Amino acid sequence: MKPIKVFLLTIVLLFTGFLVHEAFASSKDKQKDKGFFGNAVTEEINITLAGKSGMEIRLEHSFGDIDIRPGENNTIYIKGEKRVTVKDSGITEEFLKQMELEIIERPGKVTIKTNYPDDKYKEKAKNFSISYTIKIPSDVQLSVNNSFGKIDIRDVSGEFTISNGFGSMTAYNLKGNLQLNNKFGSTTAEIIMGNAEISNEHGSLDINQVDGDLRAQSKFGSIKVHTISGDTIVSGGHGAIDCSKISGSAEITNSFGSVDCIDIGGKTFVRNSHAPVTVKDIRDETSVITSFGKASIYNIKGNLMVENQHAAVEVEVIHGNAEINTSFGSANIDQVDGDVVVINQHGSITVTNILQTPTDKRRRVRLNTSFSPIKLSVPGTLSAEVSAQTSQGNFKCDFPLYVNMQNVDLSSISDQKIFGKIGDGKDLIELEGSHANIYLEKY
Repeated sequence: MKPIKVFLLTIVLLFTGFLVHEAFASSKDKQKDKGFFGNAVTEEINITLAGKSGMEIRLEHSFGDIDIRPGENNTIYIKGEKRVTVKDSGITEEFLKQMELEIIERPGKVTIKTNYPDDKYKEKAKNFSISYTIKIPSDVQLSVNNSFGKIDIRDVSGEFTISNGFGSMTAYNLKGNLQLNNKFGSTTAEIIMGNAEISNEHGSLDINQVDGDLRAQSKFGSIKVHTISGDTIVSGGHGAIDCSKISGSAEITNSFGSVDCIDIGGKTFVRNSHAPVTVKDIRDETSVITSFGKASIYNIKGNLMVENQHAAVEVEVIHGNAEINTSFGSANIDQVDGDVVVINQHGSITVTNILQTPTDKRRRVRLNTSFSPIKLSVPGTLSAEVSAQTSQGNFKCDFPLYVNMQNVDLSSISDQKIFGKIGDGKDLIELEGSHANIYLEKY
């Protein structure tokens, strides 16, 4: 009896193996991967369409990745994969059949639309997607609208308008104007030979080398912008902004995130709040408006205007005039070639290394604060008219000051208003404090 049982078992196993072999053989280009949620079944996509340089291409897609690459000028080639995971293997074939790329061709234009099964099938699928690479002709007008998938476009030319919902976006080495719009995912653009408008809602922006003007915006994510040949406008919300090497003008707006703005060739405007601002190496007029964050400004080749509240201001090396308004924070100013006006409240003022270079123009220095000291350090060769007024504080001066043609000892005078002259009185110095000591020092 035992040999008979073994023989029958062998026949059963051989027959079962034959059925399994036949099932795999009949699947052709379909592949199955056993997963936790069921079988993952894939099917290849290969489509070739007529194309030409300068045509219009529109991609309407969802649930899958899109890669865009250069191709031949007379063809459009698509290579991709359908993928579906279902527990009920009985609906797999029908599900794959209803997953398709719908092609709509018109003269000079093609639309490629992704279609998926109706809801009764979707409810039985754990996940499904169509991802593909499309190779396109040169100088096309390309429009892409995707949701739930990555977009990667490289090494092509034309005009580009690309939108995504949930997924990262990458644009690299594009020749032509570019519009990128994303909602949830990081966005990267590098080597764009044209103007660029790039926005994101909940993700970072990383933009490098734009040969044209740039407009960039992200509401909830960091923004990095480097090497822009044209004018630049950057708008943030709740993330840090880092901008550098901008040849044109720069307009930077942010809140609740730091701003670093370095090496700008044109006029620069920065507005921020609740985070620090650093502006450095600007070759034109510069304006900074912020609050609740320190403002640090260095090496400006032009006039400077700063407004701050509830935070310190630090300024060094200004080749022009400097006008500073702040409150509840110290103001430290060093090396200004032109006029210096600093208005503060409840914060100290320290100004050094000004009125050094001889000039035909009369320069004005006006310093005003309350409840904190004023310290002005000037060269020993100073020549200026001086007015100084303080209440509930002392005025100390290292220079001989002539008041009504008389040399007055101003080593320490309190609660007075003094008008006098140092040297021939060429420049003008106005010092005023309330509940503050004032020091006019010689270095």
